[in-house]
Amino acid sequence: MDAILDNVMVGLRRKLLFVWDQQKCVDSGFKCLEKKEKPIFLKPMKKIWENKYDLLPFRGGKFSESNTLMIDDEPHIALINPPNTAVFPPIFKVGNGKDTFLGPKGDMQKFLDGLVDADDVPTYVKEHPLIGQPAITASHRDWDYYAKIIRFVGI
Repeated sequence: MDAILDNVMVGLRRKLLFVWDQQKCVDSGFKCLEKKEKPIFLKPMKKIWENKYDLLPFRGGKFSESNTLMIDDEPHIALINPPNTAVFPPIFKVGNGKDTFLGPKGDMQKFLDGLVDADDVPTYVKEHPLIGQPAITASHRDWDYYAKIIRFVGI
């Protein structure tokens, strides 16, 4: 994770308040449908908003669903979070020189530039769909499986 962020965020890494790596995730006890050996980890944003981690550099109450955006390439990560509080960029493929999504002036940059002036995250995310992977909702083809995870974890 550190090496990726150092390369992607040259000179800006120190501005991140928090990086949520796998050690802080919740293991759902379920496996990915696509890769049967891969566990499904969840990132309950409520833990950030309530400051449930000792390593956070801020006090609870400062952040909420209205001012926090999760960016991850795995939509199941956000299963137990409020709608429109996360976006899921397309999966990056090394060697794809045409992929400018994360690059300067790419779709992600444009999206984040607009978000800066938004009144709240969920409204902006809903009104400005980002090209990428969709969130997992009740209309997802595997919703029955993901709904089991939500019920089981119960956060």
